[in-house]
Amino acid sequence: MKVLLIGSGGREHAIAKALSKSSELFSVMSKKNPGIASLSKDFHIGSETSPSEVVKYAKKVGVEYAVIGPEAPLAEGVADALEDAGIFTFGPRKNVAILEFDKAWTREFMKKYSIRGYPDFVVCDTVDEVQSALESIGEAAIKPSGLTGGKGVKVMGEHLKGVEEALSYSS
Repeated sequence: MKVLLIGSGGREHAIAKALSKSSELFSVMSKKNPGIASLSKDFHIGSETSPSEVVKYAKKVGVEYAVIGPEAPLAEGVADALEDAGIFTFGPRKNVAILEFDKAWTREFMKKYSIRGYPDFVVCDTVDEVQSALESIGEAAIKPSGLTGGKGVKVMGEHLKGVEEALSYSS
């Protein structure tokens, strides 16, 4: 069985180790991870987030399955493109992966359908809206829109010393 792994981080290295035990592994990485490279029959260094580049490589090496590790390729529709090319993919399509890569959308969805577990939140589109929200609620945890590799949230009083730093961070 030929499997394509998309991603170059530690999580993907662990996935590569498991996959290489029972399949012929191929990889697409944005930067060379020596551990993944050593486990792969072949690999491509390029854009993990380019649907056309990933599909082109997948077809070239003839994979049957694909596994997407990071969130960024999901947000760019790589799973959609692979599935549309007839390659069974472990990773959600973009319209489902939005739960992971757009926290504001996810919280609005949870609120709309009364799904428990979301914190109080305010979505701001401008610095003026951020300033108004901070004046209204006081200290807050701030998360920029989009993917931040799990490192986007900053807490006022701990990471951000005041409103000015919060405004600077959110812009």
